[in-house]
Amino acid sequence: NELDRILREKLKTQVIEQLLALHSIDDLPQVLLDKEFQHLEIDVQRQGKQEGKQEGKNTERPLSEEVKKGLLQEAERRVKLGLLFNVLIEKHQLQVDEVRVQQEVERLASVFQFEQTIRDRFYKDENMMRAIRAATLEEQVIDKLLEEAEYTEKTAEYMEIMNLSIKN
Repeated sequence: NELDRILREKLKTQVIEQLLALHSIDDLPQVLLDKEFQHLEIDVQRQGKQEGKQEGKNTERPLSEEVKKGLLQEAERRVKLGLLFNVLIEKHQLQVDEVRVQQEVERLASVFQFEQTIRDRFYKDENMMRAIRAATLEEQVIDKLLEEAEYTEKTAEYMEIMNLSIKN
């Protein structure tokens, strides 16, 4: 299962990188950029607070210009990708496959001891279900792109795929 997941993630990353490389968008909506930047900034600050608590520190530091620049680049990348995905969703008239959503909920809940309780929580949590549906639709877009793409399969060793190295 882990091997399949990693292979799918690597393939997905390659598809996304190729999609971004083939389609440039010069004028991104500033509102979308600002919103995405704010989300990323909040995530980084939250992560910093969490790390500070673990280290026994409770200090809040402003983000460096270098970090802000990196966040802006990531925000641009995400907005471009979102716009491209929206075009593909409309072009192929894709809608969230509820069977796949249910399968994802089952997969996520299956790792917990009290599966049914977790499953019920997922279905009751609108934000969680929205995130699962968005991820499912994203996977459907990737699947559609793979149907249309020409690609070459490559044989690789298990250790290489898993990014594991054995030191002599």
